[in-house]
Amino acid sequence: MRQNQAQTGPLVIGDFLGVYDRNPCRVGGEAVDIGLIEVSKITSERSNRLRADAGVISGLVRGENLDRAFIYAYPFNADIRGPAYEAAQPLSGDGSYRFKLNPGTYNILVRARRNGNVRGPVAQADLIGESVNNPVTVEAGQVIKLAPIILKNPDSALWEKVQEGKIISETKTSIHGLIIDNKKQPVSKVFAFLYARDQVVGKPLAKSNFTTDDGRYAIYLTEGGVYYLGARGSLGGPLEPGDWVGSYDDNPEHLIKIETGKTLKGVNLTVAPFRE
Repeated sequence: MRQNQAQTGPLVIGDFLGVYDRNPCRVGGEAVDIGLIEVSKITSERSNRLRADAGVISGLVRGENLDRAFIYAYPFNADIRGPAYEAAQPLSGDGSYRFKLNPGTYNILVRARRNGNVRGPVAQADLIGESVNNPVTVEAGQVIKLAPIILKNPDSALWEKVQEGKIISETKTSIHGLIIDNKKQPVSKVFAFLYARDQVVGKPLAKSNFTTDDGRYAIYLTEGGVYYLGARGSLGGPLEPGDWVGSYDDNPEHLIKIETGKTLKGVNLTVAPFRE
């Protein structure tokens, strides 16, 4: 949504931006109810004011179209399709970058869109890259130099991450298991997700990539806690008949506890088609 009601042109500070969580949306000859789309106001190219104890990250990007490239710092497990980044800035002429970040854990990405914009959808013909150091934890006052990031056309695995809106980085705190149906058969192309135990609404705190053909999932966290664990065939919008849905059923509240630095394995979830 634009302040000036214009239909075209780049987004500016003060505009609102949102992404439908179940893209692509296929429309036939009938109207389709897609539910609600969450939008965020674009306030700046930095979402939060820098603290006095901010750290610094720096490094180098290699590849083509560096003059069109921007580097982004996303909070760990944030949706990478919208304006959820903590900071974004263009590269220097030699492909180098250096910027400050508040203490926290981030995923560092680079995008070079053909149109040179800092925001907007990424096409498969654009160039993207992610730091091999992800997730990057910035301590107070710390200066970190990252390994070079390679800009490239996305392969199928990286493109799937972009389409899902997640860069899932491996950490030492994680939950692993299978998602199966009522016949104990593995279910592929579904998500496992976590919510805070007292707020099972809105966007999940963390989620897996799509389950593999054998139903395996993994969720990575920056810290332990007590979480609501569930699974769905899609995220965003209301459940539709036939959508896969389920939850962790070892206790009535569907809660799971994990300690920071620990790995839980064999945490299996059973899903079934949703019926109204």
